[in-house]
Amino acid sequence: MKKFCVDVHKRYEDEGRKRLEKMGVDYELFSFPERKSRFILSTEKNDPKLLTFASQMAVIQGAYWLALKSLATQSEKLSRWQQAEIRPLLKLRIALEEKRLIEAACWDLHHLHFHKPLLDLEGYLYFAAHGLKRCIKLLTAAEIEHYLFQKEEEDFINVLRFMVNIQESMVEEAHIFLREQSFDIKDSAGNDLKKMYAASLESIDDDSINQEDLIMSILITLVPQKIIIHFINAKNDSLLKIAESVFDQRLQICTGCERCQNLSCHDGS
Repeated sequence: MKKFCVDVHKRYEDEGRKRLEKMGVDYELFSFPERKSRFILSTEKNDPKLLTFASQMAVIQGAYWLALKSLATQSEKLSRWQQAEIRPLLKLRIALEEKRLIEAACWDLHHLHFHKPLLDLEGYLYFAAHGLKRCIKLLTAAEIEHYLFQKEEEDFINVLRFMVNIQESMVEEAHIFLREQSFDIKDSAGNDLKKMYAASLESIDDDSINQEDLIMSILITLVPQKIIIHFINAKNDSLLKIAESVFDQRLQICTGCERCQNLSCHDGS
């Protein structure tokens, strides 16, 4: 057995203890007067647990710090308040991607031939965390893109909601009968509401707009006071999500009615 030392920031001392006890590795702990703690591990030179522990602590100590540095380099896409909003999202993403980040740190330390008696994690994170930094950069970029997409979607829904609130309803009630490849929209008397939208439909290239967009376009034009969606042998979560966001309490979901059963039987025959 040999002695190996891993120096970590003092605030990660408790996490280090938990990890080592879970791994079943013998250790001693030495706390420096300043802000550093030293884990002294008794293990074999090539014991994978040594590399695993060092990688885990590197990610715990440095992942968020590296993510904030990466966020700062991409700040031209974001305002200050947007950066403030994205920081807790980055923390969550790091927690979800911990396994992937540990693998990146493990790759770094393996290629550094980590078997020396002392590893200073702060030095590694500053100067040698090449794989971990690449992984963090990609993760941060993905989180920024996701955040901007979500914001764009929220802004779009707010505009649609505003349009719905300022327009007068053209029909009292609209029933959407949704199939996998087609749909019908009718009023309570069974009249085809697509006909009210016929002129606009003729000018639309079928390949340029999907079914969800077309349904929402018709609904925003007609602004029904009540909307009932009937799922006929199909389910469309994306349509349901945006319709709920825009029309709120006007929207109802049919859980099974005579019309649904008749149409299901007809489609199945």
